[in-house]
Amino acid sequence: MRMPWLAILLGLSVAIAQAATPGAAKCVAVAGDRILALHLAQANAAFSALAPDLEIGFAPAPGLVRKFSARELTHLAATHDISLAPGASACFERERAQLTREQVMEALRRALEAAPDGTAVRIELLDFSRFSTPPGELRFPLSGIPKLPGSAPRPAVWRGRLQYGEKQSLPVWARVRLTASVRRVVAAQPLRAGQPVQASQIRLEDAEVFPVLETAAGSAPIVSIEEAVGRVPRSSIRAGDWLRRMSLESPQQVGRGDKVTVIAASGAARLQFEATALSAGSDGESVLVRNPDNGRSFRAQVVGKGKVSVLPVEDMGSEKR
Repeated sequence: MRMPWLAILLGLSVAIAQAATPGAAKCVAVAGDRILALHLAQANAAFSALAPDLEIGFAPAPGLVRKFSARELTHLAATHDISLAPGASACFERERAQLTREQVMEALRRALEAAPDGTAVRIELLDFSRFSTPPGELRFPLSGIPKLPGSAPRPAVWRGRLQYGEKQSLPVWARVRLTASVRRVVAAQPLRAGQPVQASQIRLEDAEVFPVLETAAGSAPIVSIEEAVGRVPRSSIRAGDWLRRMSLESPQQVGRGDKVTVIAASGAARLQFEATALSAGSDGESVLVRNPDNGRSFRAQVVGKGKVSVLPVEDMGSEKR
């Protein structure tokens, strides 16, 4: 039961010991995951008689070499009735090359084209991974960009991966400066938490910023005065700060303990009475209210300042208080 693991460990140790070093004999470069007969024929012409696409073994990991000893080659030749000179050997390594600026820029542009909001972004490539990599596909996901929404353009490291072979990949990086031209709403004066925003307190501003890409929708900037007016800051906002969707909320139309007007309708029948709110809410939210006449509580939907509408029967949750 232990033999397969022992063989794997021995094979790994041999591969590590045989890592490519300067001055070593040049090995045959293999582009894919498998060493084929066509690669073996490049190392030893005697194997040209084999079908070129015949699989001989696994290709080594990038940076390592795989050697076939004289004994292994002799056995392989005998299996296929090939006459082989004694003492023959062969070695193989992954085909590798350094990334180019053009390759990296193409991958970065391709990633930005997939941005969900279609934000136009200018890219300045400052540096990138300089080590040799096997042939593959460069991918820079938007999630690899640091989250610096709304800040001034600055150098940042965008992390990606090079996909090669069937399922393998290597980490890569690109140091970039990303710039987006945006229009956003900025506080013209300090905004207090819980106080509805007035049009005179904010202004529109055009700015060059680090782009907001693949981040929570709430982190996106508010881009119109109308979207901000009447909403309430969750916390105090300093003058000059830009407003994000997550920093504002709809004002409460019903507060806990408020007397509210309950509207209940079923077909042509309409009932209206007063009740007490047991929880707070904004337009469209569900709140718990209590009927003072019978002491029973139920869910209702906020439909305006001090007004709630009884939810459909299937959505009501009433209990004796």
